[in-house]
Amino acid sequence: MSIKDRGKLKWQPALMLPEYVKLLNDVNKDYYRQLKPILVEYQLEEFENKIHTAMAVEVIE
Repeated sequence: MSIKDRGKLKWQPALMLPEYVKLLNDVNKDYYRQLKPILVEYQLEEFENKIHTAMAVEVIE
């Protein structure tokens, strides 16, 4: 007779308290957070020109 037991998998959800899950999510967000770049006026104009050009191109079907 064999015992069908999931081992650690069975107890893992019981150890994940909501406060602990929130803490892990907050730490994960902070780890991957990137600072917003400071753009010069010239760079903003370049982005706008690229957007206008992309919007002006017609889709060929």
